[in-house]
Amino acid sequence: MVAGGSPDYIPRFQALVRDAGASWDQEGLGFRFRFQADTAGADIVIRWRTSFTPTERAGQTDLLWDRLGHIRSAVITLAIRDPRGRLFTDQALRAVAVHELGHAVGLPHSADPGDVMYPSTRTGTISRRDRATAMLLYQLTPGSLKGEER
Repeated sequence: MVAGGSPDYIPRFQALVRDAGASWDQEGLGFRFRFQADTAGADIVIRWRTSFTPTERAGQTDLLWDRLGHIRSAVITLAIRDPRGRLFTDQALRAVAVHELGHAVGLPHSADPGDVMYPSTRTGTISRRDRATAMLLYQLTPGSLKGEER
């Protein structure tokens, strides 16, 4: 994790992200998050910024894929303030971190507002659907689910 990045950055934010990672770890999906201060060689880098104004976005995950469809690395950027300039609560920051870590392991958005992967994060709790999607994702071979074009 990169400390700083915004004048509003507070070191306790790192604990919120670690807690978000622990939520995924507890799901027993075959991967675990290990956080370290040195980002050299990290698979996932977490950065901070003041906000994504003028958008309503609270976080963003940029993925780098290899030619076989495997995720090579991810950069997660988390906002500290909403578009109106108010600090996000610890609960909101943690929820966004859970959501963005889901993207970092390959999960797309969900259509169900009860899922942590719903586009506008409303919960920091990983749902049974989120877990099932992750389990399915890691059982599939990389590539398109549409099948071969004829």
